[in-house]
Amino acid sequence: MSSLKQSRVVKRFGMAFVAVCTVAMALTGTGLVSAASTRPDASPHTLKFIFIEPNAASSNATDVSLDKGLVQAGKDLGVTTIFRGPESAGIQFNAAQALSLLQQAIAEKPDGLVIDDFEPTAMNGAIKQAVADGIPVVLSLSGYGQAPATGALTYVGNDDTRTGLLGGQLLSQHSKHALLVTATDTIPYVAMRNSGFLAGFKGKVTVLTAPLSDFGDPTAMRNLVEIALDKDKTIDGTFSIGSAASAPIISAVQSLGASRHIYMGGIDITAPVITALEAHTYLFTLDQQAYLEGYLPAQILAQYIRYDLVPTVPFMPTGPVEVTPQNASRIAQLVDEGYR
Repeated sequence: MSSLKQSRVVKRFGMAFVAVCTVAMALTGTGLVSAASTRPDASPHTLKFIFIEPNAASSNATDVSLDKGLVQAGKDLGVTTIFRGPESAGIQFNAAQALSLLQQAIAEKPDGLVIDDFEPTAMNGAIKQAVADGIPVVLSLSGYGQAPATGALTYVGNDDTRTGLLGGQLLSQHSKHALLVTATDTIPYVAMRNSGFLAGFKGKVTVLTAPLSDFGDPTAMRNLVEIALDKDKTIDGTFSIGSAASAPIISAVQSLGASRHIYMGGIDITAPVITALEAHTYLFTLDQQAYLEGYLPAQILAQYIRYDLVPTVPFMPTGPVEVTPQNASRIAQLVDEGYR
């Protein structure tokens, strides 16, 4: 990773530094492993990479940051990067729709594919076909553990079980009864975050599973959280499974006033979370650094095609990075700009 903006972003926290080191080491070892993907011959034409994502680029803060990284990688590397997702800004996770987008992309014969493998059962067959057709693939955002199974060069992102586990451990230091605000665990990465949190939290957990449609409706999500908090007055902590739930949780907790204190934590960074962190009303958030999940896959593909540099590890972590009231002000502007 050589972009100046990325260097500024990632060097702020220790875990991010580890992620960068992992990438650097993995990309330099060209003779240690054999990639499952067939490397296309280098050619003078402008390389084209397509990122397949089940949600629109504007659907949530994570995808906004990811798309920004992807676009910047295209500029820095002199390649064409295309974000391919549904037109609707709603959070969908529609496997059939994502599979259709992937099949269309394969038919275009791009120089490389980056794929959010959020539903391996539905997606892996087509990913294997892309690899068999000679298109190098990098998994990103979702797909932990799936690179060897699909023949992808590597996976860039989080171990979501570890992220959930860390969240549970951190919230346990303050809360005895947590409200886990989450989505259906039929989505594998959500199930991993849920199981990790349940393993890491030492007290009682009440699980609030919201419909996917409510994750695109802040008012509906806030109402669900308010009802849950009102129903059980022993709840003294909340944990957001992702960026779309964070602002409604903050709003619901604020509606309680000063009569009840709720410790809040979660996954992903949004502007309301940064504001709450700076106000010391939010304990922590765990950042997967989605900008890197857009930038690094394009860099990996470009270096693979141009220089035969092969990743030597199946997982390149971009997080989780802990953001707290103590360091939130340092990245507030970066959040506004979409880098975090």
